[in-house]
Amino acid sequence: MSAYIFLLILIAFISVYIGSDKNNTKKRKYSTVVFFSILFLMFSLRDYSVGRDLQGYSDVYEMAAGNKWFDASWVWMEPGYVFLMKLGNELGMTFRQFLFFCNFIILFPLAQYIYKYSKDVALSLVIYVCFQFFVFHMSGLRQSMAMSLCLSAFLTAQKNGIKPFLEFLMLVAVASLIHRSAMVFFAAYLIMRIPINLWWGFLYTIIGIGAFMQSGSILRNLQNNEITNYEFNSSLTIGSSFVMLLVFLVISIVVSKNDRNGYTGIRNTFKAKDEFITLSIKNYANILAISILFLVAFSGSILMRAATYYELVFLILIPELFSRLSTDNRKIIKVVFIALMIAIFYFTVLLPSQFDIVPYKLGSDL
Repeated sequence: MSAYIFLLILIAFISVYIGSDKNNTKKRKYSTVVFFSILFLMFSLRDYSVGRDLQGYSDVYEMAAGNKWFDASWVWMEPGYVFLMKLGNELGMTFRQFLFFCNFIILFPLAQYIYKYSKDVALSLVIYVCFQFFVFHMSGLRQSMAMSLCLSAFLTAQKNGIKPFLEFLMLVAVASLIHRSAMVFFAAYLIMRIPINLWWGFLYTIIGIGAFMQSGSILRNLQNNEITNYEFNSSLTIGSSFVMLLVFLVISIVVSKNDRNGYTGIRNTFKAKDEFITLSIKNYANILAISILFLVAFSGSILMRAATYYELVFLILIPELFSRLSTDNRKIIKVVFIALMIAIFYFTVLLPSQFDIVPYKLGSDL
């Protein structure tokens, strides 16, 4: 548990280091590089028992050497990930070395995203560690890689033109070859360009109710389809994620309608160019609404994880919403929010150790 407490202490130091000078490019860069470098080493040097699925990934990696490049018939994994395992074996990489490669794919786009767009780097890091992203990245290797590739696609999609659009499609397609759930992100190119309004809210409500009522037949069809053939049974249920999405969706709508500070959108904080579209709070609210739709429609199934691709906007949206508050109110609400995040992390992840990340141990092969 001490390793994770150290991360929170490091974030506190970053908050003090940056201070009120949150737009200082050098401080933002140094803070992001230091934090994610430490996180990269923590992810890559851990024992295979740290993280619920990691030992299974290690075992399958060893088996991949004797199979064909794109043949996924012998394993439950997607052909893209099978190809990466085969490539790693052909290059003589141990699973430990392969894990370094995978963690770079997972963490680099995330660091880039926070550095470029967050109004408060330290707050974004608290949300990343305490909400659900960190613990998920410690276990779900394939989907974590797919999520980060989709995050790169999200950054690309904020540029106008045919080339960025094709790059977006390519990145999401590659992500889908690593984990099928990434297919839900093809819709992001359109969703992120649509500000939420009453009609969209009504449409989402109707679709959500219909999907919830017919979820059994939808899951059976997906399970029997040769493209999406997958085991969807899961104990996942709607919980704190749904509550947080709903709360910040309402806050986002209120802020977007009562914005008196002249804000028009969330800009790239260190290199704003005209070629980038400016996403307003309403655009981000629409993304949150999609996440809620996935949670409601697929409660109790593994497809609930699809919402996680869109929930990554929390890392940028919440600091943006805090920046709209007056200085005094911001300090009080920020302290309360951070305390709540840490409490959730401690009581739902660290204390029960239900995700097998406690205790943290270095790899026995090191």
